[in-house]
Amino acid sequence: YPALHAKMLNTIGRLNWLLSDFLEAQSVLDEARAIWNRPGVEGERGLAEALSFLGLVAYSSKKDLKTAQPLFEESLELYQKHEDQWGIAFDIFQLGMLATRKDDSSALALLEQSMDLFHQLGDIWGRSRASHMLGEFFLRQGDYNKARHFFEQNLRFDEELKFKPGMVVALSNLGELHLHQKEYEQAKQYFEKSLDVSHTYGIKETWGFGLYLLGMVALHQNEYSFARRYFTDHFKSENASFDKVSAGILFLSQAAVSAG
Repeated sequence: YPALHAKMLNTIGRLNWLLSDFLEAQSVLDEARAIWNRPGVEGERGLAEALSFLGLVAYSSKKDLKTAQPLFEESLELYQKHEDQWGIAFDIFQLGMLATRKDDSSALALLEQSMDLFHQLGDIWGRSRASHMLGEFFLRQGDYNKARHFFEQNLRFDEELKFKPGMVVALSNLGELHLHQKEYEQAKQYFEKSLDVSHTYGIKETWGFGLYLLGMVALHQNEYSFARRYFTDHFKSENASFDKVSAGILFLSQAAVSAG
C-alpha cells in the first residue's frame, strides 16, 4: 500500500517540521514525494501536501526562497486541480509570506486572498497567521493604524485558540509597533506581557529575544543600567561570550550618552 505509506510519511515529515528537525523532515518528505510520483500511485493531494511542507522546510531551515517558491506553486496547482480549498488557502498564504520577504508587490494581494479564503472556511488558525503577516507588511510600510489592527486581530485569534507561542509573537509585534512610534511605555508593557507568557508556559525559544526588546526600550529611555542588565541576560540566554557582550553593551551605552 504505497499511498498509505506515503501518507504516513507526510504526517511524520510535518511533525518533524513542527519540531524544527528540518533534516529529518526533508528526508522523510523527499521519500514521500518519490512514492507519490511513482507510476500507478494515485494521490495528487498527498503529493501537494508533501510539496507544500518541503517548501516550508526550505524556508524555515535556510530561508531558501528560490527553492521554496516553486514547491508552493506546484503544490498550489495540484490543490486547485482537486478544488481543495484549505490547501489552496494555505499555499497562497505561503506564497504571500515569501513575497513579503522579497518586497514583491504581489504580497498584499496574496495575503488578503488567503485571509478571505480562511475566513470562508471558518479557519481561525489560518486567519490568525494571515493577520500576523499582514501586520508585519503594514508595519514595514509605515502604516501603523493598519498594522495595529492586524496585530490586535492576531492576538485575539490566538487567545481564542489558546495558542501561547502565537500570543507571545503577537504581543511582541504590538510592542515593536509602539517602539516604532516612540511610545516606549506602551512598548515596554507589551514586551513584558510577552515575556510573562513565555515564562509561564515555558516557551524558552522566545525568552532571549524578549529580553533584548526590553533592553532596546530601556536604551531609548536612557535607562542604561536596565539596558545593560537586559542585554546581558539576553546574551547569556543565547550562550554568547560575556566579554563580547560587555563590550557591546558598553559601546551602546556610550553611543546613547553621546547622542543625548
